[in-house]
Amino acid sequence: MTGRHFDVVIIGARCAGAALATCLARAGAHVLMVDHSPMPSDQVLSTHNVHPPGMDILDDIGVADGSGSANTRGLKFSADGNRMYLINRDPPVLQIFDTSPNEGGLARNQLVGATDICREGSMLDVMDSGDGDRAYLSCFSDGTIYVVDPRGLSQVEDIIQTGRGPYAVTGVPARKKLFVSNYLEDTVAVIDTTPGATTMNRVVLRIGVTKPPDADTFQQ
Repeated sequence: MTGRHFDVVIIGARCAGAALATCLARAGAHVLMVDHSPMPSDQVLSTHNVHPPGMDILDDIGVADGSGSANTRGLKFSADGNRMYLINRDPPVLQIFDTSPNEGGLARNQLVGATDICREGSMLDVMDSGDGDRAYLSCFSDGTIYVVDPRGLSQVEDIIQTGRGPYAVTGVPARKKLFVSNYLEDTVAVIDTTPGATTMNRVVLRIGVTKPPDADTFQQ
């Protein structure tokens, strides 16, 4: 670095840092972005959720250029940070972006895959249970989880019935389990994701007492 000068030094090359570096560089600033960990990598405290105002910034810097899809509801990065998954409702599609660093150290932000999904996709998680990454998407009105294999052109691999109003989705790779909160019935469905198991992609446990259907209130 001797003899080199920068207008801005950004500490942290994650969601916020990378987006800020992109905006400043496009405005003409000479930017240095550094991170404690080698890239790509993942951290427990690294940002993995982006709220609606943040999606506007991602649109501005070109993450969604040419995608032709909007009304984003869920976002998740792969464990290595090289893929970003977006649930959109207009039209209903799961988009997959290559976010690996280019030669300049900035995310490529290139659309590399898209798969048709349910009309009211809400949240998702991405998990590798031993057979490569899978994206698990909650479909609120359908009462299902869509399982998407992102490899190649990406495709829906399975559709799992979980309960009424599935919303939050969290995977535990070490246990090969997926946990889904069923908002309309006050339960949590536990799904086995063990590759090759007879119970793979099936609900193996339900936590909580199921609320009767006549008490449903359709609020998201």
